[in-house]
Amino acid sequence: MRCSLAGFVLASVSAALEIGSGTYGQFINGFPFEDPTLLRIYRWGFLLAFLGLITGLFGVTNKTPLRWKAPAISTVLLLLWIGQMMGE
Repeated sequence: MRCSLAGFVLASVSAALEIGSGTYGQFINGFPFEDPTLLRIYRWGFLLAFLGLITGLFGVTNKTPLRWKAPAISTVLLLLWIGQMMGE
């Protein structure tokens, strides 16, 4: 139960970072190419999604409502962060 919850929380923080950085980028009229702040955001978002996936996979053995949701959302966010890094 705790691993699934931790994975879901980490994935949710990664999603919040994604939404927050996109909103912030709209207010400052975009980030320059290879901006150190943006690269740091990518690093933290990727790390949070990856840790969410790992901890979510440890929670798959328990029969809880979050056991498949935590790894699924973490995987989607991980692919999203990789896509954004490749687009940079």
